[in-house]
Amino acid sequence: MEKSSKLSILADNTLVSIFERDRCRTENIEYPHEKTINKNMEKLRSGIKELEQELSAAEESGTLYVQCNFIYTLIRYFD
Repeated sequence: MEKSSKLSILADNTLVSIFERDRCRTENIEYPHEKTINKNMEKLRSGIKELEQELSAAEESGTLYVQCNFIYTLIRYFD
């Protein structure tokens, strides 16, 4: 699975956990998974930094332009 897809899934799961934690706080219920949220947030931070570095490197090398051109060509072909 692609790194960005994994990060997207992790972000969705973490957001659900945060909503659940907030619901528990509202009802004065102890939320037992605070460490998991913190761990996931750290993974998201580092994953986003990695993706930013990859994007920057692709922009500098011109690879990103080639990939975008290829995708644009595919879209026009199938349109």
